[in-house]
Amino acid sequence: MNNNSVNPFFEKPWNSDSFYNTYEEADERRNSLKDEEDLQVKVKRLSQRFVVKTRSIKIVEEKSKKKGNNANQRSKNTAKPKVDQRRDRKGRKSF
Repeated sequence: MNNNSVNPFFEKPWNSDSFYNTYEEADERRNSLKDEEDLQVKVKRLSQRFVVKTRSIKIVEEKSKKKGNNANQRSKNTAKPKVDQRRDRKGRKSF
């Protein structure tokens, strides 16, 4: 998501704030929440009612994950593969 043309809020979830039977009631709630900083507000129409949805617009930097001890990673990668002891170098059974 380092691309500047991508909206930083694209995958941020919306939270349902409240439900109303008419758009006017929902719009009143939306307008009262609109004054708060760092908050996006919208009214969404459902089949028989309206919902006021909100989400924060603060951009929180993701913490980079620290890698563990490199010795642990090296020991896993350098393990010798198991060799079937009953076969010789040419792959023939030696029993």
